Amino acid sequence: MIPDDLRSALDRWVYPYCVKEISKTGNGLINTTYLIETVKDSANESCDFILQKINTAIFKDVDGLMNNIEKVTNYLRIKLVSQGIEDVSRRVLTIKYFCDDKGRHSYFKDRNGDCWRVYLKISNAKSFERMENSSMAELAGRAFGKFHESLSGFDASSLIEVLPGFHNTPMRIENFINKIELDRVGRLSEVQEEVDFLLERRERYSQVVKMGREGILPIRVVHQDTKFNNVLLDENNDILCVIDLDTIMPGYICYDVGDAIRSGANTGDEDDQDLTRVSMDIEIFRGFVKG
Repeated sequence: MIPDDLRSALDRWVYPYCVKEISKTGNGLINTTYLIETVKDSANESCDFILQKINTAIFKDVDGLMNNIEKVTNYLRIKLVSQGIEDVSRRVLTIKYFCDDKGRHSYFKDRNGDCWRVYLKISNAKSFERMENSSMAELAGRAFGKFHESLSGFDASSLIEVLPGFHNTPMRIENFINKIELDRVGRLSEVQEEVDFLLERRERYSQVVKMGREGILPIRVVHQDTKFNNVLLDENNDILCVIDLDTIMPGYICYDVGDAIRSGANTGDEDDQDLTRVSMDIEIFRGFVKG
């Protein structure tokens, strides 16, 4: 799982700690994640790290990706310190830099061309896969609201779009129309009612981007993957921090609310084959917005 040159690099990467064990962890769909456990000895307490293989098929500009994360985490860390917050390393992601004779790097490229990064593992933290009730939804809403509030003074234009048009609905609609016109496998007639439903509402679905272009909605730092499992909590279920910052980009806060509801208020699975299970839990929506 771990190339030899990366394994050798890890000894320097996590210095002064010594690698004890590397094991696969998490259930993310995009990047591959490993837990690095280190040896506890008389000189150093053990300290665990998160190693991730970045999916370069999705994130083609790794420099831009890591630059975004560096800028946002540095900004949050400075703000937390200025507020006198204790345990700052538990309140924001900490990039572990790899150093060699060429300098300090936020990621390592192995001989196969794969890119890897290391974060400090946030201690005594937990997460939940989904918002199971309105109270959990309120907690999630509060976490992402706090995230936006903390970054309200950050210049979002300094971030690059690592996934251009990721939540741009008009662009998605145009792509959809192109697919309809091609009808490559002749299935359009089977779903014409659903297609008509969507296209009749195309103007309504494009309102967020339209209001942004008109200056009604401000451009802000947006997380764009607001699933509840990206919120870390402590042992008392108090909010620690928001993680998985790969998709932080300039955008509109509406994107983060909509994405949270799309995934979190769905009573079925995202890819559910039984459509009778799929509906929207309005109490989840209310709890999230309240938070």
